[in-house]
Amino acid sequence: MKHLPLILLLLMSLPGMGQITGNLQVRDSSALKLDAAALSKMKGKWKLSETVERRRGEESRQERGILVRFGPQGAVTTSWCGDCFEEAAGQWELLNEQTLSLSGSRTETKYLYGKWVVYALSEQELVLASVLTSSGDWVKELRFTKNFPASLAAGTQRGCLNCWEDGGWCWGERPEQARVQWAMVQDLEQQAVSSQQRAELIRGFDWLLHYAPCVNKSLYMKAIPFYESLLQEEKHAGTKKRYMEKLAQLKAQQVEYFGE
Repeated sequence: MKHLPLILLLLMSLPGMGQITGNLQVRDSSALKLDAAALSKMKGKWKLSETVERRRGEESRQERGILVRFGPQGAVTTSWCGDCFEEAAGQWELLNEQTLSLSGSRTETKYLYGKWVVYALSEQELVLASVLTSSGDWVKELRFTKNFPASLAAGTQRGCLNCWEDGGWCWGERPEQARVQWAMVQDLEQQAVSSQQRAELIRGFDWLLHYAPCVNKSLYMKAIPFYESLLQEEKHAGTKKRYMEKLAQLKAQQVEYFGE
C-alpha cells in the first residue's frame, strides 16, 4: 500500500468509492462505522483463517491459520510461526471512522500491512477489505475468525496452563520443564534413527502429552506421524497394539484440545 501513488490513496478514501467483495458491490458508505462499540468488539484474539485476492475477474485464496491480537494503544501481536516461538509486533491505527491501517516490519506477515475498511464484524467474524485500484477490480480481504478452541485462549482445560496471551502456546503445569522437553523433541525428531533415540523421543512425547497436552497443535502433527511410522515398521503383535492405542489417544486428545 505504501508504494501506491498518493492520488490513488486519496481516491480510495472518497465517499462512495466502489469496493467489490464477493458478489456484492460495497461502498464506503456501507462499510462499518468504527465507533467505540465496534472497536471494543474488534480488540482481542483472532485467527486469520485466509486471505482472498480478486484481480481482473480472477480469485485466489490462501489459508493462513496465524493468530493475531489487536491490543490496546494500537498494538498488534502476531504469532506467525506455528512450529516455533516467534511473534511479530506491529501497530494498528484508526485513520477515520471507517478506515484503519496495520503496520509492522516482519516480512512473514507483510500481507497484513496497509489500509483497510471493516466489511464484517461480529462476535465470531472479522473481515477487512482493501481496494487497490480506482476501478475496484483489484481487491484484497483478510478473513478472521474466533473459531479456535476456548481452551487455548483461556487455558481452562486440563494442562492448558501458562498460556501465551495470544493462545498459541500453553506450557502446562511445569512450563520450564515443558520447554526443555519440547526442545528435545524437536531435536530428536530430525535424527531419531537409532532405537535409543526413538525411545527418548517416545519419552518426550509421553511427558508432553501428560503435563502439557495443549502446548501447541504441532505436538500432534509431530507425534501422530511418528507413531504411524513405528506401527508400520513393527512386527511384534503386542507392541503393534500399544502403538495403535497410543495413536487412538493422540487423535482423541487432538480433537479435545484443538477441535481437529
